[in-house]
Formats: sequence, structure tokens, C-alpha cells
Amino acid sequence: MLFFCGSWIVACMPLFFFAWAPCYRQYAEECYHKLAQPRATRTIIYKAVDFMEITIILSSTMSSDLLTDYLQRRANLIKEDRALRKDYVRTYNAAEQKADEVVRCIRAKEAVTVWGNKHGDVPHQYPGMEFLNAKDTILKTELYRKIVSKMPKGGLLHVHQNASVEASKLLELALGHPAIHICVDQQSPLDAASLEKVLPKIQPIPVEQYPAADVVGITDASYTGGWVPIAKARALFNTALGGPAGFDKWVLSAFTISPSDAYNTYNTPMKIWLKFGSTFGVTDVSQWRVGSEDVHLY
Repeated sequence: MLFFCGSWIVACMPLFFFAWAPCYRQYAEECYHKLAQPRATRTIIYKAVDFMEITIILSSTMSSDLLTDYLQRRANLIKEDRALRKDYVRTYNAAEQKADEVVRCIRAKEAVTVWGNKHGDVPHQYPGMEFLNAKDTILKTELYRKIVSKMPKGGLLHVHQNASVEASKLLELALGHPAIHICVDQQSPLDAASLEKVLPKIQPIPVEQYPAADVVGITDASYTGGWVPIAKARALFNTALGGPAGFDKWVLSAFTISPSDAYNTYNTPMKIWLKFGSTFGVTDVSQWRVGSEDVHLY
């Protein structure tokens, strides 16, 4: 029964679209000369035109002349809309044309020599793949090393200050600053059971709030919360949890989003934004202040 109904609907779809085609065609043609309208209006135009395209494809009675005329109108509409963009360039000088040729040549070559080969643990690399999985490969490409890395913003269109510094460098700088302290948001020491669940809280504090010189580390059995100089917390980190190296691993995991985080653990928009919030909260050094003085790590 379901198969029969589904087949009937599919069979009738061309008739349905063809019946509505004149309405959408008339609407699109009326909008065709209104390109000066806001982009929202032009989006509606595109929807109407795209609907017409489906109608034409499904309709077997459409004449070839009408189809040709429609395709030409559609091409002109897209061309005129793109001409309104700020980045639209109608003519290129010799230097710009040469630059375009160089970049295209490098991209074509590396599509074969770089993205067509297996690298490390990524068996199927391709241009446009997940960034975190491809990052190490990108950094080795000629396109990145010789061109993109020398541009003012590199290949970035949007930047969060919190995520624009290498995490290991940020930790290194924090360890050398006496005002930077760390604590965990619980009234008990960090242990193996809480290591994967508890995030570090890191920030500078005024001198008058520095803890006593004999303060215990955040993994000490007598720790009940409170600030600890980050360098001391690292030095006293429980050897059962990896010692100083284990401290670095724990803190850096809170600073960064790994491929596993992005593509497996936090693989929905809602989940990944929760991860963004926790990660950027730990590394929000732009808000670090001690009294009236800013603490600049970079």
C-alpha cells in the first residue's frame, strides 16, 4: 500500500509542478528587474528561479526556445547579482592575473602531489576535508608556506582571540608569570576519577590575594579548593596522574578542541558550542586583569 501511494505521488509530481509553473515564472520575471532591492529580496528571487528550474526539468511539454530563454535569463540574473558584491572585480591588472595563475597552478599541482597521497594517520585526504584532521598537512603545503602564511590574515575569515595562540605557547607563558594561578571548581583534590571531568580555572590574582608559600597542590589529599600558583601546581602534580607532563596534558586538553572532540564526541551544533564555551572560558586571557593592570601574555 505504501509503495503504491509513493509511486502515485512520484508519478503526479510533474503534473503538480507544471500546474504551478506559470505562477512562479511570472513572479520571477516580475522580480527580475528589481535587483536594487535588499539581498533578502534577491534570495526570494533565487528561490523562485530554482523552483522554475525544477518545473522545467520535470515538464516534458516545455519548448526548447522557452527553456533556452529561461536559462539565459537565469544566467544574466546571477551575473548581475554577483556584480553587486563588494568583492566583485570586473577587470584584473597584469599583476593580479599573474597572481591568480600562480595560485591556480600550485593548487592544481598539490591536488595531486599532496591531497592525492596518504599522509600519516589520515588515509583519505582531499581538499576541503575536516580542518583539524588536515591541519598538519596544510602547514606543509607550498600554498600555505609561500603564500597564505605571508598574507595579513592568512587564510582566516573570522578569528577568536582565545583560539589564535598555540595552546602550548600560552601555557608556557602562563607558567612564567607569577600572577597566574589555578584552581579546580570542587572542594576536593583532583584525582583520576575527576581528571576527565573537571576543568581548570586559570587567571591572575592581585598580590594581596596570593596564597601562603606552603600552599598544597591541586592533587594533594589535603587540597580543599582555592588558588595555587600555576607553576607550583604543575611541579606538585601527582605522579600517579603523570606528574608535570600529566599536568600539561590535562591543561592543554582544556585549552584545545581535538579532532575526536569535533567529529565524534561533540558532533552536533549544540554539543560543539558547549565545548567552545568551556574551551574559550579557560583561555579567555583577554579578560585577565590584576587590579588596574592588564596581564599580557602575548
